[in-house]
Parts: sequence; C-alpha cells; structure tokens
Amino acid sequence: MEAAGAGQYDEALNCTGSLLARDPLDADASFVRGLVLLESGSFAEAAESLRRALYVDPGFGLAAFQLGRAYDALGDDGAAR
Repeated sequence: MEAAGAGQYDEALNCTGSLLARDPLDADASFVRGLVLLESGSFAEAAESLRRALYVDPGFGLAAFQLGRAYDALGDDGAAR
C-alpha cells in the first residue's frame, strides 16, 4: 500500500506479485494490484485482479466498486453496472 500510495507502481506490482505467489487467495493483495493497474491504465488486467479479489471475498465492496470503474474504462457499460 505504501508503494502504491507513493506512486511507485512498479514496486507495488512487484510486492503484490510476491504476495500472490505465496498466497494466490490474498484478496487484499489482489485488490491493491487491481488499483495500481487501474491507475496505470491497464484496465483489462485491473479487472482480472479485482475479479480475483471478489472471488476470494464476495463481500469486498471496494473491490466491486473499483471493478465497475475498470469495466467502465474498458467501455463495457453492462458489466460496469
């Protein structure tokens, strides 16, 4: 989170990648990764990561909201809704 908040996207992606390599079901790491990818313009990858966070934790409201943003950026209005 610290690297992502500081705009150090490569570092944040490396950190979340390491966390997910150890525990692929880490919803928080998938969420942070999705946020970073969304901010960096990688909308399809962001959606994938945010979907993973929701798969692990279906009640993760912030992940659902950010997933809607990713779909909106991809131009998929139906999925965004």
